[in-house]
Amino acid sequence: MSRPGKLDPAVYVEALQLVALGTIADVVPLLDENRTFVMHGLKALARSGYPGITALTGLARLSGGAITAEQVAYQLAPRLNAAGRMGVPSLGVELLLATTAERGEFLARELDSLNLRRREADQSVTQAARAMVMASSPPPFVVLWSED
Repeated sequence: MSRPGKLDPAVYVEALQLVALGTIADVVPLLDENRTFVMHGLKALARSGYPGITALTGLARLSGGAITAEQVAYQLAPRLNAAGRMGVPSLGVELLLATTAERGEFLARELDSLNLRRREADQSVTQAARAMVMASSPPPFVVLWSED
């Protein structure tokens, strides 16, 4: 039980899933205390009570078992980060703050769609860059730039 002005320790443990998501998504080295935070955060993530996170893990087919740092890095983080990269960073925050399963599922689908668009844009830019390199005489180094 919490004393006035003090949070229940369970709140801190539950919040570690957000620490794990952020630490892994930002590619922070998993050393020392970061490793400990992420280890406990991944356990909390697997049994998340946050509707948005539950929806995102379900969409990524990660629900029902342990979640690894690799799964966060390659399946959850790209979906969350896609919102910012595609110009609507508020969607990721909205997902994390969702209070109903319906809202969480809607936002998870939106993030998944944005991530697909981001991957398509990345492929397009990569193809354009390759074409630029192939169309020119190879200089000693290559610098590519685009407004997109």
